[in-house]
Amino acid sequence: TRDLLCSVWQYNYMTQCWHGVGRGCGEAEWQGSDLLATGAQRLQHGDVVVWRRFAGWQIWGLHDIGDTAYGTGNNTLGEQGCRAWCYSSVRCQYWQYAPGRCFVEDPGMMVRPVAYPLTIPAGATQATKLARTIIAGEFISHVCPAPPATAEAADYSISVEASASLELFLDAVVVLLLVLAFVRMWLRMRGYRRFLPGGDSPRTIGTPGSSSSPFIDGVTRKYQSTLIKTGDAAHTLLPAPIQALFLPTCVESLIYGHFASSAEQIAVRKVFPEAPLPFVNYLALRRTCTAALLLVGIVSYVMQLRVLYSTWRHRVYFQAMGHDPIMESYRTWVASNPANPSFLEYSRLKVLTLLAGVLGEVLGGAFLVDLLVCILELGPLVWLTLALLQWTTFSGSRGLVLRAWAAAFLSAFVVSLVPVRLMLSFAETERQADEYVHELAVAMNLDKAQKFILGSCEEISGNMHLHNQMELVGKTLGTTCRNLGRFPLHLVVPCIGGLDLCHVNLADALSGCREAVQQFEVGHVERALRILQRQCQRMREAFISPSTQPKRADQPGGRSQAFETLVNMMRMPLHAIVPSVELVSLTVSALHSMVMVLPQVLGIAPGFMAAGFTAKVLAPHEPLPGAVIIIVPIVIASVGWLAAAMIFQYISNPWVFLLTMVVVGYPLVYIWIGMQFRVTTPTDLETLRRGARTSTLTNAALALAVAFLLPLALKDLGAGPEHMSGIVQLMEWCHVTWARLGCACAARTLYSFTLTCFGAANWMISDIALQQRYWRFWSELGAFNSGFERKSKEGEESLQYPLIASRRWIASSPQATPSMAMDNSIPAEEYVEVGPAEHEAVDDDVADLLRHRVLCR
Repeated sequence: TRDLLCSVWQYNYMTQCWHGVGRGCGEAEWQGSDLLATGAQRLQHGDVVVWRRFAGWQIWGLHDIGDTAYGTGNNTLGEQGCRAWCYSSVRCQYWQYAPGRCFVEDPGMMVRPVAYPLTIPAGATQATKLARTIIAGEFISHVCPAPPATAEAADYSISVEASASLELFLDAVVVLLLVLAFVRMWLRMRGYRRFLPGGDSPRTIGTPGSSSSPFIDGVTRKYQSTLIKTGDAAHTLLPAPIQALFLPTCVESLIYGHFASSAEQIAVRKVFPEAPLPFVNYLALRRTCTAALLLVGIVSYVMQLRVLYSTWRHRVYFQAMGHDPIMESYRTWVASNPANPSFLEYSRLKVLTLLAGVLGEVLGGAFLVDLLVCILELGPLVWLTLALLQWTTFSGSRGLVLRAWAAAFLSAFVVSLVPVRLMLSFAETERQADEYVHELAVAMNLDKAQKFILGSCEEISGNMHLHNQMELVGKTLGTTCRNLGRFPLHLVVPCIGGLDLCHVNLADALSGCREAVQQFEVGHVERALRILQRQCQRMREAFISPSTQPKRADQPGGRSQAFETLVNMMRMPLHAIVPSVELVSLTVSALHSMVMVLPQVLGIAPGFMAAGFTAKVLAPHEPLPGAVIIIVPIVIASVGWLAAAMIFQYISNPWVFLLTMVVVGYPLVYIWIGMQFRVTTPTDLETLRRGARTSTLTNAALALAVAFLLPLALKDLGAGPEHMSGIVQLMEWCHVTWARLGCACAARTLYSFTLTCFGAANWMISDIALQQRYWRFWSELGAFNSGFERKSKEGEESLQYPLIASRRWIASSPQATPSMAMDNSIPAEEYVEVGPAEHEAVDDDVADLLRHRVLCR
């Protein structure tokens, strides 16, 4: 059984042991023999790879071993026996079966070997009577089986899985510790010290008597019924940040109730002694939301650092795999693995090695981009921390929040524009690809094609002096042209005397050969031979040096061609074709940019919508929040439908089509909500509440629809394993930690949503307060001047009073103080140069806005 040339063995007591290759097993001379075998086996050494099946073809030169059905007439049994004979003989590459006859490649019994390649006339044909009777046949290769998985590999796999589980556990522990730290900080901020270390009593809420004005007392008494009381403490049904972000209509009960703790009231009134209670509650709510936003940002940043670390580890792993010295060449691989010198197994590992080198370079560029993003995202966290420290002033913390918002978005968008492929170098991978394609060409006997073509050219050169022998010259020309016509127009073969790969374009040679035949037919023998000799000389130069071959502008370079040839010639067990270097880098760069920007894109629109509802609740008389609620969905719907108009042309799956329709049509629902509940006009609170409830129900319906349609769409898309199995296996080979990537993407999306909601709400509230002070100033000034005109006739000395009053109103307004003319008008040039608000004026504006909100109820 250890002899590779032994395909069968037999033992009997009469003639002892026989082994070798069985022939004539079904012949009549053995029928009725009294030979009794006590043991026998047909052996197959190694594995068999089937390259092609040949039914309806006759391969010339095969040996007829007779009827492998042994006279039973069972074609199925005969086909199995014929196949088994060839599979058991390592020197058999071809077998064919016709009813009652089996043809195999048996070098010991064949007159001549099977022609190479089979495309030549002496190789195979379909034109014979026997070819029409061939019902089965194969072209096979005998390969060594893959070595079994070792205990070391199993231990490594177990260690990788254990390491991944441990890392996920550590991620969960880090997030849990951050959440607990936030809960502790939030409880201490809110004054709940009973359950904290060193705590003594629950917080006390400022009573109506502690307010600084009767106005605050009335507001407090009016909203006491909306609170859930536990002794002296006041609680809300949900944490304040959750209500402010996801239930914007609840902001009113938080601001116009007992939200601020005693410590928070004292801290605010140290800065603003006359601050009304709604303004104090609003600052306390902003403090809590800023702390929650900072926590979400820290969690997102920690998850991003974990992804960055994972990217670095994968880069190191793939680079080490791509530069494995054992896989440098087939010779080094055989030296390290003499028990399994299969070129097919080497090819499988070599393609994975080349792919690992490409992924290592791509991950290196992605790591640099991610590192830059992590560095830039420290800025928003620092600004949010400073905003939390300056929570007692709206003007100071507002500017820091807006800076954090702008920096968080600009950093991701700007860095996503950096093309990763410009940072990559695939010189080493391309060199390995060139060398491997050379080895592959030799293994597939493409060097014989080179010798065959050059041999035809040598025959042309040798017959140049025989131009007077017309018959021999014509036969040589015809044979050469037919041989060239059987090869592909673009041939990739090993170069002569080197390891480079030559790319030969046979199109010019074939056209020149045909021209030579035409010249020969009209009697120009010498001209025909010169034309063909010139083409042969060009092919010799191409086989010697690929650099002498002129390049076309529409064709890639030699190394790119080598990698493309590798891709086109090899299909690995992953059932996926390894893409070219440029395609890999472009695809990964595009996916990396999309993943980097996707959380910001997913969070910005819902954040603006939530901010619009929050600002509309605090200022129901202003149209700005309503305009945001309607305009943002209009922009998103326009872009979405533009993309959908092209995507719909390529969608054939009904579930995918329905899912796309739901996602694209979702912004239109918000437009309808805005128009139905008149959010762009002064609106009462009850209408806003109904609009917010409708929006919440719409979000829930969308989530349910996506949760229902997405599995169906994925199931239909994955129904064809021939399309998805290779990608799935490739992802498993890359050890992609989808849980970590998914958590990081979810954390970044939540961070984007909360930051957008908080930043946009601050921006709209400050602008509304500024606009309200502006119009109040002009309305008061107009009313005062109307009364002044009726009294102006009493004396010239009273003319100065309106000017002084106007200057006092302007000075206390958020506008710069302009000069007044005698007719109480402001010059146009100074009206245009109205400056930004001062910090104190901005806080006064917000306080006035909240007071106006209560008075308007």
